[in-house]
Amino acid sequence: MRHASPDDCIVITTTEQAEAMHRHLEGCRASAAADDYATERVKPIKWMTCACCGSSYQGRQWWNQDTGYGLGDCCVQYCHANPTPGVETGSYGVAGIHFLLTQAEKDNPPLIENRGVPLYGLDDRLRIEYDGCVFWKGREIEHYSGSRLYDSEDNKDQARELIRRCEILEARSEEISSASVLRRWTD
Repeated sequence: MRHASPDDCIVITTTEQAEAMHRHLEGCRASAAADDYATERVKPIKWMTCACCGSSYQGRQWWNQDTGYGLGDCCVQYCHANPTPGVETGSYGVAGIHFLLTQAEKDNPPLIENRGVPLYGLDDRLRIEYDGCVFWKGREIEHYSGSRLYDSEDNKDQARELIRRCEILEARSEEISSASVLRRWTD
């Protein structure tokens, strides 16, 4: 079983549908600006792919970019995007919100609980979003892709190991992050 379904995709086949989608997206842009981008600021900070050069960077999804893509900090000057915080660029989002985030914000992203669905239905605290990001109580700790998205016993065992490690870190009152759960893990 994959966690993303065909229902998550929008297929546009007519000019009328394209125009309706365009109106909807323009409404998204207008409503984001109307509340000083508060709805954008609560979106999760994720590792994304620069739409210009393909590098990885930390930012937020902008409605006018494909899922998982946006303007990386590396290409702001190359793409002539305005780097002034709070200034919107139609194609890339808002500097300081979607790209060019401060290090303090990257280190302390807003916590959003109950995102996605429980990973393999094992534990409500371990959840996965449609793009493969895996969260423990709202904190991103892992990314699944390819065969790891399928509901198999091996994958469930790996997920149970993530749960075990997160519970141990919590009992030790240690930070839970991808680094502590995966790269720096010691029993």
